[in-house]
Amino acid sequence: MRVNKAFVAALAVCLYATGSPPFVFSMFMPFAVRVVLALGALFCVGAFLVGRNANLPHLPVTLWLLLVSAMGLCSRNEITSLVYSAVNIVFLFLVVEIAKNSHAFNGYLRRFWLWTWSIASVSVIVVFLDFQVHWLPFSEVNLAEFLNNDEAYRYYNNIIFGNYVMYHFFDFTVPKSSWYIFEPGLLSFYLGMNFLLADQFCECGRSCRIFKTLNLVAGLLTFSTTFYIFFIVYALYQLGTLRLLGKFRILFVLLFPLEVMALGYNFVANLDLISFTSAADRSVRLDIAQMIMSKNTVLSFLFGNGIGISSVVADRGLSSGLLNIIIERGFLIFIFLMGLLYKYTKANRALFIFILFNLLAIEMVWWPSLYLALALCYASCKQCRPASETCVFMEHSLPVGSS
Repeated sequence: MRVNKAFVAALAVCLYATGSPPFVFSMFMPFAVRVVLALGALFCVGAFLVGRNANLPHLPVTLWLLLVSAMGLCSRNEITSLVYSAVNIVFLFLVVEIAKNSHAFNGYLRRFWLWTWSIASVSVIVVFLDFQVHWLPFSEVNLAEFLNNDEAYRYYNNIIFGNYVMYHFFDFTVPKSSWYIFEPGLLSFYLGMNFLLADQFCECGRSCRIFKTLNLVAGLLTFSTTFYIFFIVYALYQLGTLRLLGKFRILFVLLFPLEVMALGYNFVANLDLISFTSAADRSVRLDIAQMIMSKNTVLSFLFGNGIGISSVVADRGLSSGLLNIIIERGFLIFIFLMGLLYKYTKANRALFIFILFNLLAIEMVWWPSLYLALALCYASCKQCRPASETCVFMEHSLPVGSS
C-alpha cells in the first residue's frame, strides 16, 4: 500500500501544533507524550524533506544553534528549556521548506488551518449568542489547578464550543470566549492573523469573505484591547486616511497604537476603566523587567539572563513578549527572531506589524501553531498553487499524492 507522505507529514505537524501551547490540550498531556509528538513531527517532516531532495538553509540553522549554545553557556538555563527553544525554530525551518516545495503538503496544512479557525470563530459567536438565552449547558472548570495558578483560568466549559470567562464592564456582563486556547487575548491573536492572511490562504472569493468575516466578528467578541487598537488603525489605513501621509505612513502605523494608549490612559483612568483591563498587572510586570535589566552586564544583555528569570526573581512572568525575549534570551536572539519574522512575512507586511504589535503583550514566537501560519504565508509568495488547490475551504476534495 502506497503511503501518502505529504498527508502523514502534515498530520504530524498539526498534532504537534495542537498539542502545544497555547492550546489547552497541552496541559493535560504528560511531558513524555509531548516529547513523542515533537520527535514524531521532526522525524516525519525531516524524512519528507529528504525524500524530496530539499535542504535546510544551512547558514540560518547553524547560526541559530550557535546562538542557543552561547545562551546556554552565558546564562542560567535548564537543559529542557534550551532544547525546546532550539528544536522549535529548527521545526519552523523544516515546515517552511516543505510548505514551499510541496503543493500537497501545503494544501493539507491550509485545509487544517482554515477549518480549525472557522470552527473556533463559529464557537465564539455561538457562545456570545447563547449567553443571552442560556440554552447550552456550561459547567465551571478551573484550569488553574493544572497551571498552579489560582488567580486565572477559571472558565465555563461546553465540550463542543469550548471555554469562556465572565467579563464585567460596569453594569454589563459579557462572555469572553477563549475556545480551546489558554486566554481570550491569545485567541484574538489568531483570529486577527487569520483575517490578514485569508486572501493568501484561499483565493475563492465567497469562501474568503466568509472566513474573514467569521474571524473578524469572533475577534471583536473576545473583547481584546490589542485586537481593537490594531484593527482601528488597519481600518483607517484601508479607508485611505493614512495614504495622505505619504512616506511617513509606516512610521504612523507603528507609532499610532502607542499614541492611542498614551492619550487614552488619562481618559480611562478618569472613568475608572483601568480596572477592566490588564494594565495594572502589566505595569507591575514592567517594573520587574526594569529591575532585572538594571542589573544587566554586557554578556547578559547579549545572551540573556536565563529562561524563567522573572519567575525566579518575582514569581511571575513579564507579560511582554519583546521584553521577555530580550531579558531571558538576549538581544542577539531577539534580532535573529525579528529577522525570521520579517523574512517569513514578506508576502504580507501587515502580518509582520500585527505580530510585532502583539509581541508587546504576548510571547508567541515559540508556538508551533504560529509556524504553520508563517510557513503558509511564506510559501504563498514562493510558489503558484495549481488550480485544483486554489480553494480548499468548504471543499471536499483534497490534493492527492505525496508530492
